[in-house]
Amino acid sequence: MDPKKPVKKKLKNIRVVYAAVALRRATHDQLLWQAPIIAFTAQAFLFNIAFGDGANTFYRVFSGLLATGLGLLSWQYFHRNSAFELQTMKKLEKIEKEYFKDIPEPYHAKENPETEGLASISSKTVWSLAILLISLCGLVPLFEAIISSITKNTW
Repeated sequence: MDPKKPVKKKLKNIRVVYAAVALRRATHDQLLWQAPIIAFTAQAFLFNIAFGDGANTFYRVFSGLLATGLGLLSWQYFHRNSAFELQTMKKLEKIEKEYFKDIPEPYHAKENPETEGLASISSKTVWSLAILLISLCGLVPLFEAIISSITKNTW
């Protein structure tokens, strides 16, 4: 039995595993950015009701709370996919370091480019804050209803 044969088979399997993990990382990256956009679209519809004049107070408050809940779910989902993407990126880096030694620096290593101004802030951080702040805007109709009922003494 040739001792080199298992190594070739192992290397072939590593490439298949690497491709599967790379696909998983790409999927998490896609979900990471796709979910907030879909949530923003749904929130825009709900905010249209919550901040519109046509609906009564109950429906405005309900729509605002629903928009907030949906936004907070999206925020959690964003962080979950971000964590999974980072985890798979680390697995890819480990495979690259161990099995693909001809690569000078691991392809999937986390990069921190030297930039200034707004470009130096992580997009994930900016989007995370945007998702949270936009989600909390759905509470405005609730506060407006509470303040309105207190000032009109209908509480």
